[in-house]
Amino acid sequence: DASILEIGYISGGHSIQAFDLLGYRASGIDNNYSGLVNRNFLHQHISDLTGSKASFLHGDITSQTELSSNSFDVIFSASVLEHISDVTGAFAEMYRLLKPGGIVIHNYAPYFSHDGGHALGIGDSPWAHVRLNEEEYLRYLNELRPHEASVAADWMRGAMNRNMPQWRMQRVVAMAGFRIALWTAKTSPRKFTANLSPQIIRECYENTPDIGIQDLISQSVSFVALK
Repeated sequence: DASILEIGYISGGHSIQAFDLLGYRASGIDNNYSGLVNRNFLHQHISDLTGSKASFLHGDITSQTELSSNSFDVIFSASVLEHISDVTGAFAEMYRLLKPGGIVIHNYAPYFSHDGGHALGIGDSPWAHVRLNEEEYLRYLNELRPHEASVAADWMRGAMNRNMPQWRMQRVVAMAGFRIALWTAKTSPRKFTANLSPQIIRECYENTPDIGIQDLISQSVSFVALK
């Protein structure tokens, strides 16, 4: 039977439990960055309802885990890579865990897109989270969003990878030893990209010189890579 590992299941692990019910050997790993580790999480509730036997492990994919080398056919994640600060360490561990010929499948929301900071990290003007440096953004939060400033500041500092344009992600994946078989970026809706004026582009580049237009207009990225 094929073995599958999902990275990040704290929002419920729906997909990995579905694979288990289809007959695959399915596991999930999550570092529970919220600090809460108990049986009340949604993934446990779903397991109780469906009878899923999927394994859920507490661990950090950016360092060597307790899992055995060459033990999975597929590793995948959805909306997780944008929250991993040490992507290099994560792909090194994925490479160790995959069997020869195995694949990784990932979908993530690039930080530099119009909504890449997610709810807590998006400003009130287009691409504000990219146009402002950290000091400016913290000032913006403190002065204009004081009721959520402390939570949003922690979110921006600790829960978002703000240094991973697409070219760098591709390089990290390749340097880990993978061969990228597919890379596709979904463009943001026109109602957002229409606001991307030359001035906004210039301000984004001034603050983060190594990004490109593709980073600013890609709402999501999906890719497949082979070991």
